[in-house]
Amino acid sequence: MKRREFLQASAMAGCLASTTSWAATDSEQPESQYYEWRTYWLGDAAKQAAVLVYLEKAALPAWQRLGIGPVGVFTETGEKMTPAVHVLITYTSLEEFGG
Repeated sequence: MKRREFLQASAMAGCLASTTSWAATDSEQPESQYYEWRTYWLGDAAKQAAVLVYLEKAALPAWQRLGIGPVGVFTETGEKMTPAVHVLITYTSLEEFGG
């Protein structure tokens, strides 16, 4: 499967999943959530460690004080891992996202 086809199929599956979960009555509509996916591509493991310390000591507490979250921080594992850090941030409104 080519990358473009994969992305289109993933987007369509996400849309279908979200429409089925929104099949509630008007009084039971779920709150909207907005997601931001950040990827920090880094040169080596030392830079990855520095970014993880920054996220743990500064960014995550700041987002928590602002009421933003939950926030997930991910790294890759395995033999062919790249020194990257992935961050998934959840917002409850577009105003919160725009900051």
